[in-house]
This record gives sequence, structure tokens and C-alpha cells, in this order.
Amino acid sequence: MKILVGIDGSQAALNALRYAITEVRSRHGPADLTLINVHSRPPSAFPFAGYSLDVQRYVDELAESELAEARQVLDDAGIPFREEKETGRIAETIARIAKEGAYQQIILGTKGRSNTLNILLGSVPQQVAALASCAVTLVPVQTE
Repeated sequence: MKILVGIDGSQAALNALRYAITEVRSRHGPADLTLINVHSRPPSAFPFAGYSLDVQRYVDELAESELAEARQVLDDAGIPFREEKETGRIAETIARIAKEGAYQQIILGTKGRSNTLNILLGSVPQQVAALASCAVTLVPVQTE
């Protein structure tokens, strides 16, 4: 089974990753796990000479830092994985990568915003669930 896990450096994303590890370990057949990190494309006000490379370098460094703890969690668990780093509209990009890669499941963390705020602003997990052509599992934020 091919599983795509959204990683944005948040505790919610790590909760989703831990859920994905449980899913992988519970399967009898092989699982193919991929981490995806997506950042919005920088505003087009940055095409000036020199700035676009600096902005891209910043986005690359941010992705690396957001993926670091997730990599460590998977390495500690002994689970092989791949990574996708993308820029674009976050929900649309996750749904597109899942479709193009023939993933059977997307696992995302939720950050625990109120339902009212989600209705007003929408949320990336809700948008992915609406756009995806495969199962989407939303893992709620864990409060202890």
C-alpha cells in the first residue's frame, strides 16, 4: 500500500506520522511510505534578480528543517521512506502528487482549530479530503 504523509514541521504532522507508522506495522504486505512537504509558491513580487534564488534557498532550508524530526522518527522506527518537496497551492499539490503517484492513502494531522474557524477559513486537511482521489485520514491533534 502506498501512503503519503503530510509533514509541515508541526506536532500535528508528527502525530499523523506516528499514526502512519502504526498503519505500516499493522499491514501484512509491504507498505510504501512517502513524506510530502509543500510550501506556497513565493509571491511573484520576488522575480527581481538575486531575490528569487534567495527565496528558493529559504524555502529549501525550511523544508529541510520541517522534515528533520520526521526523518528521525522513521529512522528510529526502522521504516524506509521517500520524500517529496514541492511548492504550490498546498492542498492541490498534495492531492495531485497522491493521484500521480497512485497513492492509496493520504495521512494528515489537524491542528485543532475550532470548527467555526475552519468553516470561515477552510483548512488544508479539509481541502485535501475534498480534492483527493484516494482515502484521506485526518489525525486530530493530541492533547494530554
